[in-house]
Amino acid sequence: MIDLEHEVCYVKVPKTAGSSVLMRFLAPMGLTLDDGQEPPIINLNRVDNFRISDEFRMPGRTKRYNGWHVSARDMKRWLGARWSGFRTFTVVRDPFDRIVSNYEWQRSKSRPVGTFDEFVEAVQSDHPALHRQARLHGLPQLAWVATAEGHVLVDQVLKFEQLTSSFDSYFASLGLVASRLAHVNPSERRPVHTYYGDTRTIDRVLDLYRNDFETFGYPLRPPRPA
Repeated sequence: MIDLEHEVCYVKVPKTAGSSVLMRFLAPMGLTLDDGQEPPIINLNRVDNFRISDEFRMPGRTKRYNGWHVSARDMKRWLGARWSGFRTFTVVRDPFDRIVSNYEWQRSKSRPVGTFDEFVEAVQSDHPALHRQARLHGLPQLAWVATAEGHVLVDQVLKFEQLTSSFDSYFASLGLVASRLAHVNPSERRPVHTYYGDTRTIDRVLDLYRNDFETFGYPLRPPRPA
């Protein structure tokens, strides 16, 4: 998302409360997630093809299948020299929790995902039988916010786990009118640790998201209840 009026870029990483964050920008303007083709809020996926998600586009749909998901690289390419004058941010999430969210979201759509262990194995291998959205949502978070070499391109990285408090502060720093951070597109699910009874599944998540764990400082074990 690019907010031309306030010169803000938001990189919407899948399964990180992105729809809730977007609505903080859109709602005060009377817009919804189905809007955004025109300034001041632009959804770049309706403007051009973007490299990270080209293969995930769904034919015959009025908007791109990947919705508002656009990489920081593509935003920077589109803005050109203007990129340096924009404030840029993203939200990231514990990879153990994030892939559970992906799994339960796909299940809620009645898509064939098998057991959680089978789903993680399929995401790790980028199995072609997986629904395109499951594959897109399974990409590492660094794929959305960093260069090919792993250099993070955004100025601010907020964490899903502290989003309510940290985003309120960040939103205010942008000079925007405060509004409630609504919970949009929640998925029904159990506590995260209950999905990880198989150590092979833990190892697969660690291998798949190794750079995410390292870059964003998440523990190398599934989160447990406090």
